[in-house]
Amino acid sequence: MEGLSRLVRIPALHAGGHGFESHPLHSIHGFIAYVFILRRQTPLIVTRKMGSKVIEIEEREKLTRKIKSLTIYLKPYISKTLNELVPINPINVKIVCDYITAEQNELNIKDSTKETKIKRPVHLSKFFEHKKTFYHITKDDILEYLNNIRKPEAGAEEDEATTYGVF
Repeated sequence: MEGLSRLVRIPALHAGGHGFESHPLHSIHGFIAYVFILRRQTPLIVTRKMGSKVIEIEEREKLTRKIKSLTIYLKPYISKTLNELVPINPINVKIVCDYITAEQNELNIKDSTKETKIKRPVHLSKFFEHKKTFYHITKDDILEYLNNIRKPEAGAEEDEATTYGVF
């Protein structure tokens, strides 16, 4: 009987989860939740100016080592993208690295999943020209980003699913 009850619940659980969302939307949900939880737990000490003086050289080197260890088996452009972002917005890079580390430790994510989970937040940061930290991005900002990447299908009806195209 237990097996049957699980079988009956599967469609309901699937429908309530991320099963019918587009891939970009699905892949950024976890990151957004992570940042909002982090924002509640961390005082906003990130209001300092971004740029070369925000993170000391030693911290930047630590961040570069972390990028290297997280992206060692990924496509080279992934680490290149993160390393290029370090001088522009090191806070966002640190948040992405911490998020990927948590996902890797708790869920043992595949390399392909790791790539996507890095690309989406970097694309979000790029959308705001790397001028906003993830701590300062609001719900309206997220909606603006999602509406911007929305790619309506040709001849789509109002009740059809919306697709999102990022890369």
